[in-house]
Amino acid sequence: MPQFNDMLELNIGLLVFSILVTFFILLGCVGYRSRNLSYMRNFIWIVCMNLVMQVGESGLWIMKLGFENVWLTKIFAFFSYGGGTVMAFFYLICILSFVKERGATDVSYRPANIVMIACGIYLLLVFLSMFNGMIFQVDAYGNLTDGPNYWVSWLFDPITLIIVFFVVLHYRKILGRFLSIGMLVFYSVSLITMGLQSIWYPVPELLVCTLALLLLFMLFYLEMAKKLVENERELMQSQMSLTISQIQPHFLYNTLSTIAELCQKDSAMAEEVTNHFSLYLRGNLEHMGDSFPIDFSKELKHVQTYLWIEKIRFQNDLQVVYDIQTEDFLIPALTVQPLVENAVKHGMMGSENVCTIKICTRCVNGGYQVIIEDDGCGFNPDEVITDKRKHVGIDSVRSRLKYMVGGTLTIRSALGKGTRVVIEIPGKEKG
Repeated sequence: MPQFNDMLELNIGLLVFSILVTFFILLGCVGYRSRNLSYMRNFIWIVCMNLVMQVGESGLWIMKLGFENVWLTKIFAFFSYGGGTVMAFFYLICILSFVKERGATDVSYRPANIVMIACGIYLLLVFLSMFNGMIFQVDAYGNLTDGPNYWVSWLFDPITLIIVFFVVLHYRKILGRFLSIGMLVFYSVSLITMGLQSIWYPVPELLVCTLALLLLFMLFYLEMAKKLVENERELMQSQMSLTISQIQPHFLYNTLSTIAELCQKDSAMAEEVTNHFSLYLRGNLEHMGDSFPIDFSKELKHVQTYLWIEKIRFQNDLQVVYDIQTEDFLIPALTVQPLVENAVKHGMMGSENVCTIKICTRCVNGGYQVIIEDDGCGFNPDEVITDKRKHVGIDSVRSRLKYMVGGTLTIRSALGKGTRVVIEIPGKEKG
């Protein structure tokens, strides 16, 4: 029977190949735009720890070529022994964050906390082994051997496997058949290969671990592609609903009535209002189906067109204050307009005083804020959630902000005290 453990060049070559595959998996994860998902961030950590573990193991095999450096061997051993330990923790976190992303409401991180404590203890023992040799030992010639307490390594892996097995079993309906099998295969096949220790170890385990990572990445990629299609379909429906909701009948009727009245009193002003009304309608229809954000300056012009028309209607009863500190950012089209329309609606509703609408933009913590305030009658923000038919515009704004620019929408209002709406957009260079 061939002694694979003595074939230094073969083992080094296979480990270098495995490192390259892991590196390309890492590039695929970092380069994909869904890396902002929590489970993908944890998966990236898994890939990184697999890379650290394999670099450490490769270093140990290279040291066998004749290099006699005790401390360099100990450092490689720490990476090799410790990398897999940290990887186990992030793997469990990855599973839990994935089921949470899929909508699970009963996600408990207690199993991850147990594994984190076990990982911390084992990692500390591995670190101390560099000085006392309890898990691994390095002699004066740089030769690595198992320490008297190496059995702890064999104890740690089965414990984490059992915890992972029960977590996957608990969430099997949310994960689905293929992902459940894939997640169990990733963690269990590497343990199965440990049985080859007397013949060939640990290269087969590391190779299988890398191939399992590749399989898991493909499953995650398919999941993200499916989610992306669903998001785009939802976004398209949201945009169409928004466009329809923006051309509200009461605004159409009121504007046409204003134009008709001005035709009798001031034909020049009637023509100007008609031109602004045409610009308003074109702005709504132009952006139907847009899947990319636009410059805020364009959105601001559309808002200003709308407010100009409303000012003609309400005259001095409506005051508009602009505090535009920055326009250098991107925002989904028709995002601010529905919020301003709501501000006018709630600001003028039942009000006998002058209504003031304030629109402000500013840079905050590397990102951007758009604030729309009114001093009108206010409303109950819970209605935004319970009555989606009334607030289809706000629902659409919130979903498009999330999927197109990673932004958020916060509404604070109280009856009789006005409303404050804040859009927050993370910092990102245009283009």
